[in-house]
Amino acid sequence: MKHESAPYALALLEIAQEAKTEKLFGDQLLRIKEVVAGQPELQLLLKHPKIDPKEKIDLLESIFSAEVDPVVMHFLQVVCSNHAAGMLEMMADDYQRLYDESQNIKSVNVTSACELDAEQRQALKDMLEKKLNGPVRMSVEVDPALIAGLRIQADGLTMDNSVASRLAVMNEALHRH
Repeated sequence: MKHESAPYALALLEIAQEAKTEKLFGDQLLRIKEVVAGQPELQLLLKHPKIDPKEKIDLLESIFSAEVDPVVMHFLQVVCSNHAAGMLEMMADDYQRLYDESQNIKSVNVTSACELDAEQRQALKDMLEKKLNGPVRMSVEVDPALIAGLRIQADGLTMDNSVASRLAVMNEALHRH
């Protein structure tokens, strides 16, 4: 977190911790991030330095005031007033990272050769929580290039039991001899 969005995320998390609303605010920031990410025009408007912060505030209020906590809405107003609205998506990511650290939740990235159904995801999450001795936030993406198997990344470590990985190891061994 070396960018300018981290102090905003930290400030909101500290306010949320005092009010015991950390998860609620995190969920609302995630929703804001999803809306902004899904609207390229909104992204451009929020990042544009020549658009008046008041216009950005009015727009965000029209979109989110009915669905977010007043404290989160005030947070959005402060962000816009400080010409930082273009970093909302990074703030949401920073908030999630800080929240996870405060709750000792480990972030795990799973890449699968095929789509995992809900039961498979839950079984994998349960296994990872047991192996990592605590709660995990698991993101799953599909990469057919793995052919079969999984690649799991957590705490800077990677476990790769995909067929593509095994083929690469075999290919390397063949080229050495």
